[in-house]
Order: sequence, then C-alpha cells, then structure tokens
Amino acid sequence: MPLFEGEVLLKERLDYINEEIEKAAAVSGRSNKDVCLIAISKYAAIESMQELYNLGHRDFGEGKLQDLLPKIKVMPQAVKWHFIGRLQSNKVKKVCEQSSFIHSIDRLELAEKLSSASSCPKLFLEVNISHEVSKAGLTIKEWESHFDHILNLNLPIIGLMTMAPKNATHDEARLVFGKLKECQNHWIKLGLNLPYLSMGMSQDYRAAIMEGATHVRIGSALFK
Repeated sequence: MPLFEGEVLLKERLDYINEEIEKAAAVSGRSNKDVCLIAISKYAAIESMQELYNLGHRDFGEGKLQDLLPKIKVMPQAVKWHFIGRLQSNKVKKVCEQSSFIHSIDRLELAEKLSSASSCPKLFLEVNISHEVSKAGLTIKEWESHFDHILNLNLPIIGLMTMAPKNATHDEARLVFGKLKECQNHWIKLGLNLPYLSMGMSQDYRAAIMEGATHVRIGSALFK
C-alpha cells in the first residue's frame, strides 16, 4: 500500500484495496466480485469495525476465540465471521457455533473432531505449500494420504488455504500461491469439491489474486 500524506480515512483504504483487488483479478480473467475481502479485525477497534460495516462490508475474520466472542456481542448479526487462527480441539464447539467459515483445518484430528460437531461451518483445509516448520497445515502429500478418510467424514469442505513465507517477494509469493491452485485442480479431479482458495494477506494479496485466490485476509492494510 502506498504512503499517504496525513490521515487516511477507512473508506479511502477500503476503496484503494478494492481497486487493487479489481486490477489483480483482471490478471486472472476475473472481476472483483470473484474475490471475498475478509477484514481481519485482530487489532481493530470496535468503532472501526462498525464503520466498515456501515460502509457495506460484511465479512470479518478473527484468529482467537477470546477475541471473537466479545466482538460478536456488539457487531450486527448480519456479519459473516471467518475463523482464521489455529483451532484447539477443546474450542471446536464454540467456534462452530459462532463462525460461518473456518480457514484453518490444519490436521486430521481436527477434521475428525469437527465431524462430530452438531453443526459445522464451511471449511478450508490448510496446506503447507512452502514446507515451513513455523507454519501449520499438512503438506500436499500428507493430505493426499488421508483422502479416503476425509471423504468419509462428510465435512463441508469448500476450499484450500495457504500462506506464503513472510518475507517473500511478489514473484516468490505467486509461485507458492500458484502451487496451491495446481493442487486445487488436481484434488478436484480426485473427487474433492474445492471451488475456493483462501490465500493472500496485506503484504501479498495482489499476488494471491493473480493466482486464483477467492478469499483474501487483510488486516493491517485496512485497519491502520
């Protein structure tokens, strides 16, 4: 995001990001309507979240249950909540009750736990494309070894999620995101219905959209 002079209004930041989303989507032959902007409100004040809601935005993301619950109480019911953090097994029930989407299914045990939940949000499998030890998620081969079991769980899995290395260049990020797109296409052929890709954050959402992202998770570039 460029350096603006003086105070920048939230609406200006939102408009700028939406313009950048539209430009990046055009590279992959799509429109901005094909990309869901998830406002990550980790460090955002409630007032800023409410302002964004009043501007027409409905998709918000949180990574911790203890941060999600108090915000749910004060934000309108029309908000669609995306849980993006590492999900502990003992918090599955509450997260399922409060979220529309979970983007961080990073292990088989968690998928099994979700299969026994009375109601389950739509899910993204987290894939560790870059094989970084610091990142959660299974590798492509690890997930593939569990395919039959995952299919038998009958979970509402709708897509895949990944993150590029923190200091990756634009081209390096595109390479990681492109590999997830290839993975999506291959797994669809193997029988998984995976229409969506959750990838791209404030520093690399343009690269992610160019490679086919349908959901981008943007926090710091939006909430300054």
